[in-house]
Amino acid sequence: MDAGRTVRRRHYCTLHLYDMIVVGGNSAAEDALLLTGIAQKVILVHRRGTLRATGICHEPLQQAKNPEFCWNSTVTRLLHGDKLTGVRLQNLHTGEETDLTCNAIFISVWHQPATELVAGQLERDSSGYIYSG
Repeated sequence: MDAGRTVRRRHYCTLHLYDMIVVGGNSAAEDALLLTGIAQKVILVHRRGTLRATGICHEPLQQAKNPEFCWNSTVTRLLHGDKLTGVRLQNLHTGEETDLTCNAIFISVWHQPATELVAGQLERDSSGYIYSG
C-alpha cells in the first residue's frame, strides 16, 4: 500500500461487518471456518485446486453457509482508495487476473501446534498435529 496507509488489526467483535478474504493453506482453512460464523461472507483464496486441510475443518468449511473458494489463485494486489476496496487475484494456471470486492483481508500464516508436551506419548503427524483417530 502507499505510504501513509496502514493495514490494521480488527477485533473479532467487529468482523460481522465485513466481506472477508482469507489467504493461505491449512491454517487458513481453520481460520476461514471460524470466520464463517462471524463475517458476512468469507472467500478463501488458495494456491492449489483443493485443500489439504485436516478433515476436522475441511468438511465443515465445505458445508458452511457463506464461504466461497478461489482455487489455484494468489493475491497480487490490494485495491484501495482511503480504505481497502478489494483484491486482485491471479489464476496460477491461466495467468488471468480478476478483481474481487471486499472490505477486509485476513492473511493466515502457518500455525505450529504446541504438542511438544506429548512427544513420545501420543502419535503425531509430520507437522506435529496429534492423530485423533
